Amino acid sequence: MFYFIYISIPLTLAVGIFVVVKIFKHLRAKSSQEIILISFCKIQNRSTQWIRDPALAQRVLLHSDSKGNCIEQLISYRAWLPVLSLESVDGEQWRRMKKSFLLLHTHLPPKEKLSEITNQIVQVYLDTGKDIDSPAIAHIALEAMTKWLFDEDFKPEWEFLSAAILEWRKELAIKGKGDMRLKLRAIEWIKDMIAVSKYYPIFEEKWNDPEHYSLLLQPFFISPVINITDIAVTIGSTSYSERLKALGHPISESSRAALNDHIIYAINFSHPFPLLERWVPDELYNSSGQVLVEPNTQVFIPLDEMGHTAEFGKSQWMAFGGGKRACAGRDIAMSICVPLFSKVVLRPEFKPYQNHMYSGRVNDLKETWSQSLFQVKTLVSILVRLLKKKFMGELKK
Repeated sequence: MFYFIYISIPLTLAVGIFVVVKIFKHLRAKSSQEIILISFCKIQNRSTQWIRDPALAQRVLLHSDSKGNCIEQLISYRAWLPVLSLESVDGEQWRRMKKSFLLLHTHLPPKEKLSEITNQIVQVYLDTGKDIDSPAIAHIALEAMTKWLFDEDFKPEWEFLSAAILEWRKELAIKGKGDMRLKLRAIEWIKDMIAVSKYYPIFEEKWNDPEHYSLLLQPFFISPVINITDIAVTIGSTSYSERLKALGHPISESSRAALNDHIIYAINFSHPFPLLERWVPDELYNSSGQVLVEPNTQVFIPLDEMGHTAEFGKSQWMAFGGGKRACAGRDIAMSICVPLFSKVVLRPEFKPYQNHMYSGRVNDLKETWSQSLFQVKTLVSILVRLLKKKFMGELKK
């Protein structure tokens, strides 16, 4: 008996360690992601459907403006806190925030001014002779947005914003808990900036609410910094350069006029949002009455897979989504990307992969054990929450 226990305990530990190592190694594999997401939906009594056909994907995006209760609600929503992201909120909260965002949008300066500002800031940076690495690109985006929105030159005491955004990036990529002190400091900064700006009369005291201060902090600072640095890494990668050469569209001095197409293709090639999701509560039919998507289905659209088959100069909807929840800041993002990349993409100083952290994609640094442990802990926590709700009868079919 004691001999059996003596042998079984280390054997069990060995098997457990082996399983954990396997989980850590393959946690970000597509097959693992599908199993995890399907499990989340099954617990909630929802069907799942993975749509890779571009035409059907666009129909789903037009059909539903609800993201359902999966990736954004279960993972991203909590990672964004205490900011409320337009990408993660859903239902009535999203409709309120979208309405407010559209009102705010009417008070923004011309986007052409943002392009001019970005061009000037990039040139000043190039004149220093420093490498254009990931933190440099992040700083350029921050400096340009601050000048464009508030007509303020970026001050040295605001450098903490880059670190704060890195904390949001880390938690969104499920690589660690973001530093709440830095997040709160960034929120106080945006509220202070709003209080003395032309935007304050729009919502007045409501700017102190998460639904309102988030309208400036998330779409104009946090998300652009995260996404533009990811796009830069793709544009600067060997695999992307080889793909462009194979297609007959290499980036060169003569191709700069088509830089907009290069940027769109780079987004599709390694999409900052690998998966789009929509909840389809009712059937989706084609013109012949055939059911394309069953009711109560959580649809996943793998943009990173579809982007690899996209044609150069086409499929712009993949880059920014479609339907009511398409990226509202597309023109603003391109107003930074085009002047930025037109000046740096062919420069030897352009090294966006340097010091690029917490991306959550293949262009990131190697994951540590602590990051992998945080991923497992996060997924287990979600499963526990879902199972608890299920057994308490709170989930609706």
